[in-house]
Amino acid sequence: MAAGINEQYRSLMGRDTRTDNSYSSSIRSPDQTRDGIRFTNQIPHTAQNGQAPEPVSTPPRGMMRGFKREIIGGMVLMFLPLPLMAVLVGLIYANREASSTLPGSADSITIDGSDRPLDSNYYLVSYSATRLAFISSLAATLALALVPVAMPLLYAYVAASSLQNASLLRQHDKLPSPFQFELLLRMLAGGTLDIFLYLDYLFRRKRSRIAAVPLLNKAAMMLSFMLLLALGVTIADAFFHIKTISVQYHSSVPYQQSDFLPGRRLPIECWNDTDEFATGYACNYIPGGSGAASSFTNSTEGYLTLGNQSTHNAVRLADDGSTAIIVPPTSPNGVSFTAKSFASSTTCETVTKKCHPQSNATGDCTACQAWIFNCTKEDAGFVWLGDFGDTVSAAGASGNVAYAIQYFNTSDRTTNGSDVGGLQNATDGRFSFSLLFQLPRGLTPDLTNNNMDPDMDMAYDPINDIVANTYGIEYGILLCETQLSEASYLAALDGSIHAPVLTPMNTSATKPFIQPLAREVGGRENLLTGINLAAANAVDREDLAAQFARLYDRTLLGLVAGLLPDREPVGAVQQETKQVARVPIPELMVLLVLNLLYPVIGVALGVWALLLCRKQGVRDVQARLGMAAMVSAAFEDPAFNESAARVKELYAEMRGLPTARVAVGEGGGGSKVLVGVLEGEK
Repeated sequence: MAAGINEQYRSLMGRDTRTDNSYSSSIRSPDQTRDGIRFTNQIPHTAQNGQAPEPVSTPPRGMMRGFKREIIGGMVLMFLPLPLMAVLVGLIYANREASSTLPGSADSITIDGSDRPLDSNYYLVSYSATRLAFISSLAATLALALVPVAMPLLYAYVAASSLQNASLLRQHDKLPSPFQFELLLRMLAGGTLDIFLYLDYLFRRKRSRIAAVPLLNKAAMMLSFMLLLALGVTIADAFFHIKTISVQYHSSVPYQQSDFLPGRRLPIECWNDTDEFATGYACNYIPGGSGAASSFTNSTEGYLTLGNQSTHNAVRLADDGSTAIIVPPTSPNGVSFTAKSFASSTTCETVTKKCHPQSNATGDCTACQAWIFNCTKEDAGFVWLGDFGDTVSAAGASGNVAYAIQYFNTSDRTTNGSDVGGLQNATDGRFSFSLLFQLPRGLTPDLTNNNMDPDMDMAYDPINDIVANTYGIEYGILLCETQLSEASYLAALDGSIHAPVLTPMNTSATKPFIQPLAREVGGRENLLTGINLAAANAVDREDLAAQFARLYDRTLLGLVAGLLPDREPVGAVQQETKQVARVPIPELMVLLVLNLLYPVIGVALGVWALLLCRKQGVRDVQARLGMAAMVSAAFEDPAFNESAARVKELYAEMRGLPTARVAVGEGGGGSKVLVGVLEGEK
């Protein structure tokens, strides 16, 4: 059969190709010219019965069919990034970790071994960072793959319509040259590098080319836009990959254990106490009698608290550096909480020199020696006078370390009262007092005979504001003010106390706190030891005053700790640690927006293409703006082009007819050409 077909081809072409020694353009039709004869490489075919293909009736809008399926298919492909983005966003929001808003819930993440605060530019997602990045990578992979979808399947209809309009209107200046047409076909194929061929052509010297037609420029713009969009998706995906990492997330969840009671309150009987303070006793005072000494409620717990030995109470300093609060000594692991308790804040200043200390000796005998002080309202801010030694002796001091304390009956600090009487007038938890303390010989190294102050006739340490008499016994005077308050505080994970909110304590609630110190049934030894340590450790007068203020607050609160019932927390949170993915929000949003452009472009081009196909011939032109039509025009029978209803029908093989083979032949001057040859030809 092959021999018969070859004979038929030779009779049609009017030339015997068997005389050629190699593949050449010997199979020709009379359309081109060589040696006076026009020819092409197109090979005419006949049906197996020897008849030419029957003509196909032309539909009103052209020969080619299937454009709707092709356009809709292209639109569907342009929607592929949408489900990927939906899966990515869905996984992020479905597994997103919401940061806690509870007090003290300082959620954080650990990066490179260090804790860092949360950043509002990131989502924390309890999902694999690798899987999220993989989904993003699929979208980036599709970005370049969709360029050859948008250009030949959708935008080619726009180019076909423009080319047909320019042809019908005979607008030769808008018709591309063969070279421009080849560039157009390349760009309509959606090749990534073809845009550079266009740029190379565009920036050539004008004398070697004609002006680029609008059709070519628009195709280049569309291809550039699609490539830039794909590049944008790729870059956004790269940054998304870089910034999406796995981190340790320390989150806070509500802690609800009924046996966790960190707050403190006054017992009911203390609120109902109606006895007069001066004549009666506060709710925690236990009067002595029948040989028994006075005491206070649950004194054991009080002393354990003062000695840092209690397992139930502790006195801690808040982060403001001046407020002491009764708190539990420990809390459950990983739990921070907000609770209500009681606080004391004392401020002191040294006023020893302001009280005019002076030696007042009347002779050389020991009994003749006297060292006096005179604190005036004008100089020291309060009124108190006397002899250093006599004052501490009258206060019941013994040994080398002693003190005398005087509370003021009036707010102007001009009237001294007894320990009880002075505190009786404490209003809203506020009271003032002065303290005269005595220290052993040599406790302050700077106090020697070489530091004698001629005005005082006493040794004086200006750094700590302390004086010493002839025998080296040291004295100092402090002026202090204390504020008792109800406190709401935040306990951090490390046990530190933060953000105390203080409400001044009313007069009734103040009584239990001041009773032990006022009646000196407890705390004296603690103050004596603390004064000694404060003086020994102080670096200057401010440090000495601050150390005593903290000592007084600790003693005041610690003594009453055993009286206070437990109280539930205002709020408690427990920190949990787990591995999560940290997802960058800006990169995610950019990736999402860029990928959403593909469906928008697909719908816009698809609808435009469907509208253009309503015009006759647009589909036929579009079908020929591609490699298939160009190859068919070079090697197949022109009759196929006239009768094809689908692109594949441009080829004999797809019609079930005998087909030629494409080979390399020799043209004039030894050049190489592609030719169609038949089976059996040499």
